[in-house]
Amino acid sequence: MSTAIDEQNNEHNKHMDNVSEIMPEVHFKEIAPAYSELADKYPSILFLTVDVDKLAELSTKWDIKATPSFFFLRDGRQLDTLVGSNKAELQKKMTAIAESN
Repeated sequence: MSTAIDEQNNEHNKHMDNVSEIMPEVHFKEIAPAYSELADKYPSILFLTVDVDKLAELSTKWDIKATPSFFFLRDGRQLDTLVGSNKAELQKKMTAIAESN
């Protein structure tokens, strides 16, 4: 499931402790198809897309310096990150997260 969150940021934070998720930043057009495929492949994992221009506070909190930036979280803890549009690395990290569930 791929969801854009703007004003839903607060609701998202309430649920971070209870879900496994991957959170990318927008401006990721070249990797977007691979991201969508992964969201379809792993429906039990929450995939979120954040517009850093609309949520500057979130960008600062997560120290986002480049886009796309992917954050792999479980139970409110950051497990891994990926910065950039490396499709193979995104798939590798996502597979590792999914298999560790």
